Amino acid sequence: MPTVKNWLHSQLPKLIEIREATHKQQVHEDIDLVLITPNGELTCEVKIRYQNYNDFCIETINDIHTRSPGWFFKSTAQVLVYVFVNEATQSIKRGYIMHFPNLRSWYDDEGGFEISYKRIRSPTYHNRGKYISENVIIPWSHLPDDVYARKRQ
Repeated sequence: MPTVKNWLHSQLPKLIEIREATHKQQVHEDIDLVLITPNGELTCEVKIRYQNYNDFCIETINDIHTRSPGWFFKSTAQVLVYVFVNEATQSIKRGYIMHFPNLRSWYDDEGGFEISYKRIRSPTYHNRGKYISENVIIPWSHLPDDVYARKRQ
């Protein structure tokens, strides 16, 4: 995650420090980083995609067999960092910093599970084995401006 940390420092010049989340935060709250700012701490969830898509993929169901909630609902982070990384160079091509509560509010206001965005199922490999998650694909152009804390195209 060093690339993401460097990118965050470049996007948020007043950022004092970035800490890895505690094990408890990672496991129980789906938080990856804690951003230390002059105004206090901000918890952060980080999502990395290696292909440059014109859409935003949110995991709504972590495991379709157990129906456990995906990171979009499980994470208690205040900020969502969503970046596209060039796999060869490990550099960030494009990234977004979003207010996670505003994003969830927008999703709920749009109808949540009833919205007609494309859904995909994808295999995920983890230390507990392979499982299938369900994701909703939302075009970037559909997100309202108040979702973004910082946007970089």
